[in-house]
Amino acid sequence: MSTETKYTRLVRAPVSLFMRFSLWDGGDHLLQVRSSGFNEEYQRFNYSDIRALLITESSRRLIFNVIWGGLAAVFFVIAGTIGITDPSSFVLLFFTTIGAVVALWNTFLGPTCHLHLVTRVQTQRLHAIVRRRRANKLIAQLTPVIGAAQASLANAVLEPGAGPDQPLPPPLPEATG
Repeated sequence: MSTETKYTRLVRAPVSLFMRFSLWDGGDHLLQVRSSGFNEEYQRFNYSDIRALLITESSRRLIFNVIWGGLAAVFFVIAGTIGITDPSSFVLLFFTTIGAVVALWNTFLGPTCHLHLVTRVQTQRLHAIVRRRRANKLIAQLTPVIGAAQASLANAVLEPGAGPDQPLPPPLPEATG
């Protein structure tokens, strides 16, 4: 008998310098995979244990735009002081264009964020999510799944004879001594 879990990839983050993160649906749990080429680490979160998914803003887009826009501005100023007749100014204008296009592309991708998953015992950042649009899409996708897992858990706990309308057991007698 095979108990192999079928996983469906939900999100794969863009490659950072040395790490790659992805989120997988395992039916009854969410799996975060952190890969560094030769090593993989796994974090498993049961849907019934998830208390909240929180989105917080990040300054990643602003920092990225300041760096690339600043480089474009520096190259543009240098090209302007050299003069348009100098052949090296065309190289500088080329780099200006690259910096401006990268900064504009980053702006059009939308605001950046951090997505945190909260359980009873921990708050864990889901590193695979870096854009707010993708975070909203993932939350919309996971909300019914989490709700169903927690509803089935609530139904199992509140079976007949275990509900809140049942009388409490009598208190224990106090010890004398």
